[in-house]
Formats: sequence, structure tokens, C-alpha cells
Amino acid sequence: MRIVVVSKKSKRTQDLLDYLSEYNVEWVSHRGVLESSLDRIQPDWVFVYHWSYIIPESIYSKYRCVAFHTGNLPDDRGGSPIQNQIIKGKTFSKVNAIVVQDPVDSGAVYGSKSISLQGSLYDIWNAITEAAKKLIDDILNYDIEPVPQSGPSSTFKRKKDNTLQPTSIESIYDQIRMLDGEDYPSTHLIVGDYKFDFSRAKMQEGVILADVKIYKV
Repeated sequence: MRIVVVSKKSKRTQDLLDYLSEYNVEWVSHRGVLESSLDRIQPDWVFVYHWSYIIPESIYSKYRCVAFHTGNLPDDRGGSPIQNQIIKGKTFSKVNAIVVQDPVDSGAVYGSKSISLQGSLYDIWNAITEAAKKLIDDILNYDIEPVPQSGPSSTFKRKKDNTLQPTSIESIYDQIRMLDGEDYPSTHLIVGDYKFDFSRAKMQEGVILADVKIYKV
């Protein structure tokens, strides 16, 4: 069985690749060579794991492509789903293995696993990785027929403004932790000519302890 994992370079991607090492698995991390790589490999399955680009129809019409999306589908489609759910006050979500199709995140669902949205962003990503492993196991080992999504849907817009917006001590903590990871711009404040980047937030008895990087902009 030939498997391709489409994902950016990260520790969690390597963890997933190590888990799939018993299979004939290859990793594609560059958008520009994605289609040519798949045409060369001719995979049985394509798992789209940590990827921010749209998979074109020229690919998903030829190969069985499965994407992993964190949200309570058919709600919570779209960009920055973890951050947007935390902003909405959600503490639990689901990692879904879905058929890649257009529009984005609308495909039939192979399966879902519940995860916590509490803790650091790394805690959340570790939970997503573990859920993805279990979902891939189910797909590869059982004859699962994906179930179409049904009911009203909602779609998030990608979160672009990472400026700290204090509304409560809890919201400040959430804003810092939900962006404290690789590939994410830190939550920040700009005061005069200086920028304050926040990371490694902890909440202790109603007080936030965090690292702050301060530099001139």
C-alpha cells in the first residue's frame, strides 16, 4: 500500500510519519511539487494533515484524498478553526477525517475523535496528532464508507489580527496560548515604537505569568 502524507515540516508531522513507517509512506511538504509527486508515486491514499493550501480538483479527482479538520462539522469549517473555537469559548472539539472536495471542509466524514481545546497549543496539536493516527488506522483497517455532512453549516474566516484585545483575564490567557506554536505569529501589543510578543502563558489563581519579548519596530 502506497501512502502519501501531505504536510508542512514539523515535529508532529514526523511523529505521524514514524507511526506509519510500517507502510510504504512518502512525505510531500512543498506545494509546488505536490501534483507531480503524486503522479510519480501513484498512492493508494493521500492524507492531508498540516496544510494551509487548497487541494485542487486535478488532484482529488484522481486520488483518494483525506483531510483532517478540527471542528464540530458541519459547523466550524474554514480557517484558523482552533483559534476561532477558543475565541467562542469552546473547550472541546472533534478531529474529523473528511473527503477532500470543493467547497473546503464540506466532504463526507470517515470518522471523528473528540479532543480537548484546553492547555497550550502544543497540547492541542499533540491531541490532534493522536486523533489523526487513530482515524488513519480505522480507514486503513476497516472498510469505512464516509458519511455525507448534513444540516446547516458555518465557516470561519482565517484569523489575521493577532493584536492582544483584553476583555477579561481569561480571554487574555486564551489569546496568548492559542497562538503560541510554530508557524503562528505571537499574540502581541504595540506600545509607541515597541512591540511586545507574548508566549508560554500560565494561569495561576487569576494571574497570568508569561514570557514577553520586547523590541523596537
